Amino acid sequence: MSAVGLALTYKANRIINFAQADLGIVPALLALLLILAKGWNIWLALPLGLLAAAVLGALVEMIFVRRFFKAPRLILTVATIGVAQILVAVSLFMPGWFGDLSSDRPPAFITTTLKKRSMLPP
Repeated sequence: MSAVGLALTYKANRIINFAQADLGIVPALLALLLILAKGWNIWLALPLGLLAAAVLGALVEMIFVRRFFKAPRLILTVATIGVAQILVAVSLFMPGWFGDLSSDRPPAFITTTLKKRSMLPP
């Protein structure tokens, strides 16, 4: 999916978006931290993560892409490297904002254990 997104971005804007993966990491980490640190239900945290992804994409579009849209394509491509660095820094600091996570375990969303069934009638 990353390759398809990279190809679509290149076809539409003629730039290589180096921040593409980081635009997904920050909202996904937000949803994970809400589940682990704050104890949110997974069905509440996932839509919030999707909403955060849309908001983050719109912010990057308004702040960076529109500002450099009339500049040469190389300038906008280099600007996406800067956006990627900012988003990596945010994702590195996010766990500290939510507190200590060293003892937390993720909730069991899908279990892989099978229940033993008795062949005898009850």
